[in-house]
Amino acid sequence: MRIKNLKRFITFIVSMFIIALSICLFISNRSLSHSDSIKRKTIYTSYGDTLWSIAQSEQANNEYYKSKSIREIIEDIKNVNNMKTSNLSSSQELLIPYIN
Repeated sequence: MRIKNLKRFITFIVSMFIIALSICLFISNRSLSHSDSIKRKTIYTSYGDTLWSIAQSEQANNEYYKSKSIREIIEDIKNVNNMKTSNLSSSQELLIPYIN
């Protein structure tokens, strides 16, 4: 392939780059606006609390977790709180996502 008009070719490449960049910015702004509505509340565990019982409560009372299974909620809570295991201690602080 031989380029016949270099100026036209460069204009085309720059235009395509600007269009691609605009699409990427549009997509990233949409995902940011969705994450802005997600907040985090702090709860403190009591003696005998388990992630399973907390997940059941959140599934019933938290719109963010309405369509998720208990296991998905537990994994999400562990990820949000950087937990390696499901072990809890009394008065442990947990961050729980919710939709504002």
